[in-house]
Amino acid sequence: SGSLQARHMKILIISKSFPSSQFPSSGIFVKDFADTISLSNRIEILSPKPYTNKLLASFSPKWRDIGAIEPRTVAEKYSIRRPIYISLPRKILYKYAGYLYWIGIRRSFQPTEYDLIHVNWLYPDGYIVPILKVKYPKIPIVITIHGSDWYADNDNEKVNSLKGRSLFAADLVLTVGDKLRTDILKVYPDLTHNVVSVPNGIRVDSLDPKSEMETVHFKKGIQKKLLMVGNYVKLKGHIFLFTALKNLRKNGYDFDLILVGNNLEPEYLKYLAAQIKFMGLADKVQFHVSLPRESLVHLYKNCDVFILPSLREGFGLSLIEALAFGKPVISTRSGGPEQIVNTINGLLVPPADSESLFEALKAIMEDQVKFDARKIKAEALGKYSYSNIVAEIEKLYNQIIESS
Repeated sequence: SGSLQARHMKILIISKSFPSSQFPSSGIFVKDFADTISLSNRIEILSPKPYTNKLLASFSPKWRDIGAIEPRTVAEKYSIRRPIYISLPRKILYKYAGYLYWIGIRRSFQPTEYDLIHVNWLYPDGYIVPILKVKYPKIPIVITIHGSDWYADNDNEKVNSLKGRSLFAADLVLTVGDKLRTDILKVYPDLTHNVVSVPNGIRVDSLDPKSEMETVHFKKGIQKKLLMVGNYVKLKGHIFLFTALKNLRKNGYDFDLILVGNNLEPEYLKYLAAQIKFMGLADKVQFHVSLPRESLVHLYKNCDVFILPSLREGFGLSLIEALAFGKPVISTRSGGPEQIVNTINGLLVPPADSESLFEALKAIMEDQVKFDARKIKAEALGKYSYSNIVAEIEKLYNQIIESS
């Protein structure tokens, strides 16, 4: 069938604009995917931007950051246009969010100009999929589900119904993990042939994991650098990690923990800071919010162990980033991590289980389990480099284009 580049396809990616403090994995998907697919003058991004004003910005940093997003960006290989749509704070009238999204963008593009449209988020973005399929049935439409867009709003019957319509209307549904695919098919078994699991990828050039690596060994009594990257939300399970660390310190182990995340729930972050003081860990834990990429890369390079204690995780992008640097990981069996973590690269523990987290940390620190950093890195780059992920998506594109 030939590659997309040889066939001169024109593709439109639709994904709402996120400020730096919101859903970085989705933003990374769009940018890295567009860069890697290398379809100069044949790929465009429509990234609708919620309407904001000075009043909204005064209430929340999120709305202030949204206001700072430029209406248009021109990159070397693609352009981004950001039409305005109405999005109400705190999910007010959320069942109408998809309709408002469509009203905001419908005059911003002409679907017949494209060979394929790829929508990157289930709701509200995915609301437009059944509308487009009715109007333009011959244009293939792909939708990517990241996890939180599927699991959120389970108690909102109207929104769940709209999500289902979007899934059935799409020609192809991509999920970032096998568990996510399984969970969708439990609800909609008739979609079996239309849902494919393709993991998130990592841009090797943006991570630059080039440092020489040795087999990772630990000795009791030597301070370990621990790292966790995950938004400051309850689902990330911070409190269970803190309890494990309190036990770890009580048993004579020395460590420093660095936390990095986006401040999506300010009150929760305040609660975490108070708990750290209450547990006597204030001198052992550092909080960082929305670090620039180069600072995050430095932390990946210099940590000893990466930890992700999530209660639920659609995939686990930060896990594969840490693995790209050859770092052993400890994660929970929370959905996505089960397809990433294995005996070569780390340990899996039950979610919401501080004692198991403590035992896993102790096992690594006492060198009861050994990890070869070179093997960890090689496996991660082989499975998750964006060039491989994009090649897989290109094949799927060709298949649905040819069958349309």
